[in-house]
Amino acid sequence: MAKKIKSKADKPQNLDAAFQHFQSGNFQQAGEICRQILEKNPKESDAWYLLGMIVRKSGQNNTAINYISRAIHLNPDRTFYYYDIGLSFFFEGRTDEAINNFSKALELKPDH
Repeated sequence: MAKKIKSKADKPQNLDAAFQHFQSGNFQQAGEICRQILEKNPKESDAWYLLGMIVRKSGQNNTAINYISRAIHLNPDRTFYYYDIGLSFFFEGRTDEAINNFSKALELKPDH
C-alpha cells in the first residue's frame, strides 16, 4: 500500500504562517493560529506538533508530550515527531521513554 505524502498544497495555508511565527519567536501568535487550524481540522498533525513545540518552549513538557502524542497518533511516519517527543520526555526525566522515541526516530530514518 502506497503511503500518502502530504504535499505543501495539502497543508493549511495558515500552518506556514504559524511556523514562521514560531521560528521568529512569536509563540503566542503561532499558538493562536494552531488552535484556529485545530478548531477546523482536529486531525491536522502538524498543528498538534507545532503546538507541542510551542508549549515546550515555556517548560510545559507534559503538555508538549500530550500534543506531540496526538500528532504521532495521526501521522506515525514523521521522524521528527519522535525526536521531539523524546526530548520532552528527556526534559521530564523520563529517560526510558525518551530513548524509546529516539530509537523509533532512528528506525524510521536510520541516516538521521
